[in-house]
Amino acid sequence: MRSLLTALENNNVLVSDGAWGTLLHQCGLQLGECPELWNITHREDVSAIAKNFIDFGADIILTNSFDGSPFKLAHYGLKDRTTELNEAAVAISREAAG
Repeated sequence: MRSLLTALENNNVLVSDGAWGTLLHQCGLQLGECPELWNITHREDVSAIAKNFIDFGADIILTNSFDGSPFKLAHYGLKDRTTELNEAAVAISREAAG
């Protein structure tokens, strides 16, 4: 596994993922739905997005946790699941990255 710090020290150009929200909507996420809940309820879709980022050459992939704070998740009644949803997001991206 490449070290991010080493890559940056060597002035390597790194490609990151992007457009998680757009891709989730293409998979069926509806307006008003919680994207972070999809880490549990639609794990296969979220995993496929992460794997596609790797397959298409991303050096860095983030997680499906953009609004994964207790404050934002409270809007969906999911504040008490903050840790669970974020841990699932991390596990999906780590799995995709190998």
